Amino acid sequence: MRCRNVWILVLVGALGCQTDSIVGRRPVAGAPTTPVKVIEMARESDMTMAPKSEVDMVEQMTYYRTMYVQTLEQLQEYYRAHGFAQKYIWAKNELADARRINAYEYLVDASMPKIDLEPRDHIPAADDLYNKALAAAKDAGHGIPALYNREKMEEALQMFKTVIREFPTSDKIDDAAFYCGELHKEYFNDDTIAVKWYELAWTWDPSTPHPARFQAAVVYDFRLHNREKALELYRASIATETQDRSNVRFAVDRIKQLTQGTPGESVRQEPVAPTTETPNANKTGSPSDQKPKTP
Repeated sequence: MRCRNVWILVLVGALGCQTDSIVGRRPVAGAPTTPVKVIEMARESDMTMAPKSEVDMVEQMTYYRTMYVQTLEQLQEYYRAHGFAQKYIWAKNELADARRINAYEYLVDASMPKIDLEPRDHIPAADDLYNKALAAAKDAGHGIPALYNREKMEEALQMFKTVIREFPTSDKIDDAAFYCGELHKEYFNDDTIAVKWYELAWTWDPSTPHPARFQAAVVYDFRLHNREKALELYRASIATETQDRSNVRFAVDRIKQLTQGTPGESVRQEPVAPTTETPNANKTGSPSDQKPKTP
């Protein structure tokens, strides 16, 4: 053990304070860099020093955050198209780093789509994008943990959201909302956001073929520890989501545990949820859309 520690000290001493090669990617050799904290706005007149509300500040921050990523994407494409190989690599690396940042949803409700959308139209372009999103999620490791790739999963998530944003009347928006909930729940640990997406799925289509209520109940039960909401949604899933009998059995058993035992004991004795499959969407133009899920 002492010898091992000596080698660690030698390694750290050789690297000095430059530990980027261990904990992250170092800047491209020879590339000029600027610390983010001293970057000046290109046009300071765009920023006002007047007092702002939380909503104003978050909206402004979100706008500039989005523009930053979009501009990097455009810059990367420009350098690629014009043959600036070195600058293309710089832009590509900076974009990859920007996408790794945990961008928090300070105002969750403000970032969600309108709740009064109606999935009524068969739109081939929306179907194509939805299918690409499903394929992208699978390629990113959805259902196959060994293949998980965060960047690709984020791209799949954005594709599902684009279906809703660009085709708000498509009959795929409730399907896309369900998978937004799944990806937020399973891969990004955004439980509060996940249940909002599940809710949109069954609000937009009360007969959605996906187990949105059941999945939301599980999140409220075991992750958010909201017993009342979990019971409400377990009961709703039993009444409306009868395609999956294993989910129904699980919900029935869990309701008994939550109502007949003490809340503390029932939470500690978390049952193992069965692995089930989402039923086919059975909508016009919809392919089979099955995926394993676990609460």
